[in-house]
Amino acid sequence: MNMKNKKTIISNVLLYQFIGFTVAVGGWLWEVFLFLIKEHEFVNRGFFYGPWLPVYGIGAVLLSLVFYHKKIAVRLTHLQESNLYHNREQKKPSRFAKAVRTFFICMLGGSFLEFVVGWFLWHVFHQRYWDYSGYVGNLYGYVCIFSALGFGIFGALWICEIAPRLIRLWSNLQLSVRFLVIGLLNVLFLTDVIFSLLKPNTGANITFSFFALSL
Repeated sequence: MNMKNKKTIISNVLLYQFIGFTVAVGGWLWEVFLFLIKEHEFVNRGFFYGPWLPVYGIGAVLLSLVFYHKKIAVRLTHLQESNLYHNREQKKPSRFAKAVRTFFICMLGGSFLEFVVGWFLWHVFHQRYWDYSGYVGNLYGYVCIFSALGFGIFGALWICEIAPRLIRLWSNLQLSVRFLVIGLLNVLFLTDVIFSLLKPNTGANITFSFFALSL
């Protein structure tokens, strides 16, 4: 492996960690915001003690891999500018068609991931960090139609509007700066993982029903 390929792989790893951390923190802020609006109190949401919900970050990374990389199952490829912004000379679907396709992929993929994570947390740690029981189309309280629509909407916004801008901003930073930022985040996150595995975050209002929250 030559130096150029090695640098490309390192840049990709840093990029996807950046995406994961950014959306994990964003998801945590979103859920904390919901509680501030509805219950007028701060609640540290999730399994971890730090300000992140990895289920959001994992979903964003998977979506970015699907939409921005070619031949993912074969090899790790470089995220070229042409992958984010198609060549204008090539025939491409309209923005609306792309948004609709992205919406359905995100809706199905996000719901599947949420179901798997919810099932795992309950059967391994006996904790339910969300419960959609009582909602239309819920499946054992882990997913429901409304959460699926939310994944579709936010996923389409992420892929079509937010991610390309964030990726371009991140790529403009010096490689040393990217190393420093991701290195610090990894240390903090791994420390949180260790403490959370020993004693998961089980503070007040950690387990709640979205149905009750909406009343």
